[in-house]
Amino acid sequence: MNALVLTLVCFFILITAYFTYGSWLEKFFGIDSTVLTPAYTKEDGRDYVPSNRWVILGHHFASIAGASTLIGPIQASVFGWLPVVIWIVLGGIFLGGVLDYGALVASVKHQGKTLGGFIEVYGGKRGKILFNLFAWFTMLLVTASFIDIVSQTFQDTPSAGTTSILFIIISVLFGAFTYKKKINLFLASIVGIFGIGISVYLGGKFPLFLTETQWVLFLGIYAFIAAVLPVWLLLQPRDYLNSYLLYSLVILSILGLIFLAPNIQLKAYEGFSVPINEQKWTLFPMVFATVTSGAISGYHILVASGISSKQVRSEEDAKIIGYGGMLLESLLAIIAVVSVLSLTGDHLLNSLSAEGPIAVFSQGIGPIIATLGIDPKTSVGVISLIVSAFALTSLDTGSRLGRYLLQELVDTEKKEKKILVTYCTTLVTISLGCIFSFLGYERLWILMGITNQFLAILGFLCLAVWMKKTRRNYILFLIPMIVLYIITIATLGIQWYHMWVVMDLLSLVLLTILFFLSLFMAYIGNNVIRRGKDYY
Repeated sequence: MNALVLTLVCFFILITAYFTYGSWLEKFFGIDSTVLTPAYTKEDGRDYVPSNRWVILGHHFASIAGASTLIGPIQASVFGWLPVVIWIVLGGIFLGGVLDYGALVASVKHQGKTLGGFIEVYGGKRGKILFNLFAWFTMLLVTASFIDIVSQTFQDTPSAGTTSILFIIISVLFGAFTYKKKINLFLASIVGIFGIGISVYLGGKFPLFLTETQWVLFLGIYAFIAAVLPVWLLLQPRDYLNSYLLYSLVILSILGLIFLAPNIQLKAYEGFSVPINEQKWTLFPMVFATVTSGAISGYHILVASGISSKQVRSEEDAKIIGYGGMLLESLLAIIAVVSVLSLTGDHLLNSLSAEGPIAVFSQGIGPIIATLGIDPKTSVGVISLIVSAFALTSLDTGSRLGRYLLQELVDTEKKEKKILVTYCTTLVTISLGCIFSFLGYERLWILMGITNQFLAILGFLCLAVWMKKTRRNYILFLIPMIVLYIITIATLGIQWYHMWVVMDLLSLVLLTILFFLSLFMAYIGNNVIRRGKDYY
């Protein structure tokens, strides 16, 4: 088998699932296109904005498909490509896609509430407070991680910093002209894409050299602005235009594979145990815990219920946005695996240790795209810029979600106080994110991965309660919740042991807190599902 055949098989399975299982889910969720969505009933020009389904898809896809979509599959490929591919395809179809679609539909049907607000409807304020605080802490880790990742990237690749700043300016202009001047979306998209090309060229000509601390400060200011500006002015247009970079990456990779059709050097199964960063990783649970984005991610439910649900014009749009967006991310994760198939297992391990997964991806996919006649150095450079755009998207989306979650706990109906609460909750979230970023990406990533999966477990619990309260079958959410809980607890235990060996006290404290929180989650899950108590 060569890499092209593997990619096409996975693509066929994913597209078939969208039209078959996705259609079944549409009926299961009771989609009603005649009901007015919150984007209309609560339209405010800032967060609740009726938007074109393709714009939301681009915004949603770019928001969920962060750098972790590439990092996780590449790291997990050290066990061989087959376990990773199976987990991505089956996880995306039956777990991640179901959770994302369900969270989006549930939020739309409950006036655009986040899952914290959704919990309040069915379980009371205590549950909402616990969920929002836990989810907010996760967003702090997301914000901190990507401030660190992006600042390091911009410091190492100064041209990416210039390009990203120009990209932000183009996005603001795109949003202003399409929403205020009503410029045709197709025409605006062509001009926007052309503008991105110009920004890439100017980035190479005028690189911006700043220290890491200066970039952290700049990114903190940017994240604050992105979190408080109307969604149509910066976040949505930037993510929409960024989605074209993602689409281009997938399309160019597949076209390059057609011409190159490289043979697979990496074994389908490399072994159950491998050394990673001076630790012994085992296939279970690390493949399932490492590959989150691309298979299942709790972060996605916050994007779906916190941002995308407030823009949906019709319930029937939720399928292409929620389920379709997840399957697109699964395909992108497959492309990440393809980027390392030409390496042997030992070569992959050495490259990950020496250069990291982002560099491995850029160097692996660059030669594939170069078969289309693009200069190899240029293709590697452009891919590096695309990956930095992924990370920047995760940063601004995580910042806005953090603001939503904290704001929900202290919100007020008075307009003057509402604005003050918006700015204060954003300032707290971004400030702590900048401070946490100095802990370092490697330290934060482990914690973020575990809290991310706990969020997914809570998401399944919320949807199971919704189904039970509305007298529908909730087994579709109950089984994945239990399976994911077992995987996450096993991962937490392994990481706790590794942190004990190296005596990383801060990580030990945080992991211990997460362990006791997981026990509490099991307790309340049993109360709500088995005993039918309205208690969180």
